[in-house]
Amino acid sequence: MDGNNKEGVNQLLPKYSNQAKQVGGDHYKQTTLQPWDVISAWSLDPWLANVVKYVQRHQRKNGREDLLKAVHYLEYVIENYDLVKSKYYKE
Repeated sequence: MDGNNKEGVNQLLPKYSNQAKQVGGDHYKQTTLQPWDVISAWSLDPWLANVVKYVQRHQRKNGREDLLKAVHYLEYVIENYDLVKSKYYKE
């Protein structure tokens, strides 16, 4: 499901009273799912949460720069995989 597919989204994730609010632009309001929806549903660690955020907004905000930021966070997780996994993804 991409961030612009409205079908079934309301059934998957709860809507918050401040869902329509965005401070500093409208790049997240242009999609059905905000990053926090995905981050919460997938229980992501802070680094992968930022990857989701930057990938989702890159077309509407900072383009290549946002993709480079996403790569930077992903490289951190790869280099520190065992630490991140043990802290955030207990089996």
